[in-house]
Amino acid sequence: MTGWTGTKAGRSGPRTRWRRFHTAQDTLLWRWPKTTAHSTPTNLPICPICGSPGRPVPPETVSHMVNAVPDGFTSHGYAMCLSPTCEVVYFGPAIFLKQDVKVRVWFKERDPSVPVCYCKSVSSSEIMAHVLDRGCCKDLADVQRHTGANTGRNCLTMNPGGT
Repeated sequence: MTGWTGTKAGRSGPRTRWRRFHTAQDTLLWRWPKTTAHSTPTNLPICPICGSPGRPVPPETVSHMVNAVPDGFTSHGYAMCLSPTCEVVYFGPAIFLKQDVKVRVWFKERDPSVPVCYCKSVSSSEIMAHVLDRGCCKDLADVQRHTGANTGRNCLTMNPGGT
């Protein structure tokens, strides 16, 4: 999958930001959320359980992350609930809770051993050990070099957020 980000004239204003994803099956074109003067998204999907904003998730991510795919399942049209206290991970045509997903979602868990980088299996406790205990990391480049975090290329199918 390749990504492209750009701007072009659109109905919602003189310049609208778009993100294009190319997959083997299709091309997805998502418009980034509109923002107000305070940069608060105004058209994000809303979780039907907790009412918190969500973020659209690529179809490949949902199809790889759910434990059991129900009959008639379609992976299109899902969003991830961004509330750390809500049990919902994905919502859309169906709702998938934390126990319905193959991996634990880092921002929905308090356990520091939960990965924050799923491609390289790096947890927040490992990053903190490099920064605080060993003192070998002073910035993101150091963390990437020492732990491998944020250097993988399989986020689409290994990270529950698809990023």
